[in-house]
Amino acid sequence: MGFADYCRQAAASFAALPRTETLRLVSHHDADGISAAAIMVSALLRDNRRYALTIVPQLRRELIEQFAKEQHQVFVFCDLGSGQIEDIRELLADRQVYILDHHELQARPEGIWQVNPHCFGIDGGKEISGAGVAYLFARDLSAQNKDLAVIAIIGALGDIQEDKGFTGLNKAILADAVATGTMEVQQGLRFFGAQTRPLHKLLEYSMDYYIPGVSGNESGAIQFLTELGIDLRKGSGWKKAADLSKDDMKDLVAGIILRRHGEQHPEDIIGPVYILPQQKPGSSTRDAREFATLLNACGRLGKASLGIGALLGDKHLTMRALREVTIYRKKIMEAVRWTEEHVPAIERPGDANIIIIDGRGVIGHTVIGTVASIISRSGRFSEGTMVLGIADQEKLLKVSIRKAPRNSGSRPEEESKHKEERNLREFLAAVIADLNAKAGEDTQAEVGGHANAAGAQVPLERAELFVECVKERAEAIDR
Repeated sequence: MGFADYCRQAAASFAALPRTETLRLVSHHDADGISAAAIMVSALLRDNRRYALTIVPQLRRELIEQFAKEQHQVFVFCDLGSGQIEDIRELLADRQVYILDHHELQARPEGIWQVNPHCFGIDGGKEISGAGVAYLFARDLSAQNKDLAVIAIIGALGDIQEDKGFTGLNKAILADAVATGTMEVQQGLRFFGAQTRPLHKLLEYSMDYYIPGVSGNESGAIQFLTELGIDLRKGSGWKKAADLSKDDMKDLVAGIILRRHGEQHPEDIIGPVYILPQQKPGSSTRDAREFATLLNACGRLGKASLGIGALLGDKHLTMRALREVTIYRKKIMEAVRWTEEHVPAIERPGDANIIIIDGRGVIGHTVIGTVASIISRSGRFSEGTMVLGIADQEKLLKVSIRKAPRNSGSRPEEESKHKEERNLREFLAAVIADLNAKAGEDTQAEVGGHANAAGAQVPLERAELFVECVKERAEAIDR
């Protein structure tokens, strides 16, 4: 049996549940998890089913114990659960459980519907997101739900599964979104904020595609555009990328590529852009990547319901979500500024395998992952260099790890290929194994994520030992 057949069987089992049952829905608080939740909420409402929803940052045993005390007989876990399957099996043994997830498996016990691509040899880290799994499940419940494919693509973008296009099941889901008219794929500048930011600010904040002398430099961005003969103003306001004429756009693209001539792939600035045509031009919800950032902001700030509302088209909740984005971006900018000022390796990276951002007491656990992503894409490091951020999270140490992408460094591709191929989840798992060995016990540290973006939670009292293990493991990589 293949993944598609199994998903259909799981959906058929779900459809047979009595509508008198209130379903317990649990999802992750990142953009992918919020997208998965929105898909399921929409599908359940269309099917006249009742539900109770909880969005969580982490599915720990203590939380599953709380769920076990509830009266709900049916649980649906979205974008999480695969790493906690043994706890779910033990604590929810007398309940019907559906896990719609794309993370690597802990086990595959009987009695649980585990709709996970990894069970069928499909890479959930690249080929489908948690929202994508939820979408395929919802589509099998009813063909009416095909219009929810656009939400799945937003989730996949939020989980960084797109690289100049989609592959595998994501590609098929994108085709559904395009076919329903809810998404358009255009060729254009792949800079984040192209819909909303003034042109000079767009270039100044261009960290995904580093532009020497322009990225991180407002006056440099203004001078660059002036030298190209591009007028920055549009009436009394600032010109955006969407306002450029075809000739100005050609000049801008050529100018950026010339500035990036030392990079491995200077032409990467041009590629597919995912547009929601029904959204207002110039809004943060028109570009799917910006929409994913809005969702991430809502989740990290504990306002996931606003993100779900925005995905389901509630204008009032969308406006509130946009305000949360402003708050979130301010926190990120402050955290990035602190990082650049207080982490010497950021300024002088050399050839380190790993950069550690120790944000304890300074950077919030809700933004440390985003900070690690921004720093990893800042253009300072050779591709594959790991950037690990840590922050306090109550009695835990929150760990996020990313790696510099292929377009950000200047090292020749053949020299850095081995770094690019590093599996971050496996790296953290090895570190945790080292930690447990040195501690002489199971520290109850947990690892999650994928090859290109992973995280962990470590007991706070083991923080120093964990950092020691990280450094030792990183130093041993290239020996």
